[in-house]
Amino acid sequence: MKKGGLASELTERQRKILESVIHCYTLTAEPVGSRTIARKYGLGLSPATIRNVMADLEEMGYLYQPHTSAGRVPTEKGYRVYVDELMEESELTPEEKRLIRSEYEKIKHEVDRIIEHTSRILSLISRYIGVAATPPLREGAFKRLELISVGANTVLSVIITFSGIVRNKLISLDFELPDKVLNRIAVLINERLSGLPISRIRELAQNPVELRRMLDLEGREIDLVRYALDIEPDVQVYLDGQANILSQPEFSSIERSERVFRALEKKDRIWRILFPKSSSDVEVKIGSEVKCEGMEECSVVSATYKVGDLTGTIGIIGPKRMVYPKIIPLVRYTAQIVSSILGGE
Repeated sequence: MKKGGLASELTERQRKILESVIHCYTLTAEPVGSRTIARKYGLGLSPATIRNVMADLEEMGYLYQPHTSAGRVPTEKGYRVYVDELMEESELTPEEKRLIRSEYEKIKHEVDRIIEHTSRILSLISRYIGVAATPPLREGAFKRLELISVGANTVLSVIITFSGIVRNKLISLDFELPDKVLNRIAVLINERLSGLPISRIRELAQNPVELRRMLDLEGREIDLVRYALDIEPDVQVYLDGQANILSQPEFSSIERSERVFRALEKKDRIWRILFPKSSSDVEVKIGSEVKCEGMEECSVVSATYKVGDLTGTIGIIGPKRMVYPKIIPLVRYTAQIVSSILGGE
């Protein structure tokens, strides 16, 4: 058990009862009464004693009573002290570790595919929502461009960064360029622009005068290059298992589940709440700490992974009642595996 922090104001008895209430509520999603704690957790205390301690914990802000005759439910403060100082993490089983590793063996080592698959793995094992985000493209370095004719006046632009991130873009033109011209343009760009930051590549796409000077191209060819290089320096966010939220009692009401689904549609916001403040370890955001409208009843457990010098994020979204002792090591281990596969370690 970690020392200090909020738990320092709790007695050992209060800690044990708070931990028992949270454990029981995690399993049942029902308010927890003193008789249940006395019967299930072998604390050697009478229901009356436990009831008094639970009343003290409610007064201190760690529990609350939804109805006068009901048992208690953990507050965000209760979950916070539990996650930070009271709980003991569970070890992933050897079978779970083998499952994670075997899932990655099914796919090619392409950054986007691996990150997309990571959201599925996290959802599969946690039974919550798995989330994974690529590193911001703007932080990468341009490696090469491919230009592929895919039909009359239509070109597929494929940009690849040194970290392995790939971005595709279909370009519709009002003119046609032969394959040999497309190949010549791509070779020229790769010779002269490879190694530049993606942010610089985008600047050039907005500056035709400088782009002409660097590439010695004119007219239609420079127009094509500008379209091809003008890519959004975005983060790709992948979610999997959104339907899992419907199996959680907290989201049984249509109104509450719809609020969560609407929040999940905004991928840029999901990336911001996913990204930890520190890259040192797993971060847990509980309820209001998530700072996202519609996700007040959710928690987010996230960690970073490395692709060379770039940093991406993975995580799990679930109810505040999620099984933190299991979810935290799952996110940590998966982030380590992703970093290992992508050469970040």
